[in-house]
Formats: sequence, structure tokens, C-alpha cells
Amino acid sequence: MKTVSIGYHREDGDFAVLATLNNLDGSTTVPEFRGIVRTVRDALRQATGHAIVVLERQDTPDYVSIEEPDTGPRTQEEARQWLIRNDPEGAALWRGLPDSHNFLAAYRANIREYGPP
Repeated sequence: MKTVSIGYHREDGDFAVLATLNNLDGSTTVPEFRGIVRTVRDALRQATGHAIVVLERQDTPDYVSIEEPDTGPRTQEEARQWLIRNDPEGAALWRGLPDSHNFLAAYRANIREYGPP
């Protein structure tokens, strides 16, 4: 047992995942890992009242990036359009500025000052 999903079968037939655990790096011994799995399973049973099951899976993630992806504008025009959409009071200003304006810098300043939308 190296990777598991712990959860319950929903009424619609899907499996609701409440936890995933992996020991792909061998951080614990197999008996220790099984003990951890049992402890999590039992705690979830008690906390939720659901019939919690453990599924050994090969498709559980073993690593995830904790960095937030940069989903903001990548071009000057994308930044201009973002500013027009998200700054309605300044939309006319953003539309009227010349293409040479640094819209990406304005976008970054807007996010720094007001936070993400």
C-alpha cells in the first residue's frame, strides 16, 4: 500500500474524497503507513458519520505545487482589457490611453493596491 484515497460513496454513485495519503517516498515503514491510514479513516468515520472506506489508488497525487499560478494578463492588450473590466470607474481612461502605455505595470499596481478581484 503506497497511495490511498479515503472517503465515502455518495448517493449519486461517485466517491467523495476526504483525504489522500501517499508513501511513495518511503517516509514511513509500511506498518506505520497502514497505521496512519487506519487512524485517519477512523477519525473521519467518527467526525462525519459516513461509512468511510479506503481505496488503494495509483492516481492519487504525490506532489503538488503550492505556488499560485500566474493567471493574470500576459500581454499589454490583455492587461488593458482586464483594467477596463475590473475598474469600471476608470474604464474610459484605460480605453483612451495610447497603446504605448505600460498596462501590465498598471495591472500589477492595481493588484498590489486593491488586491485580486
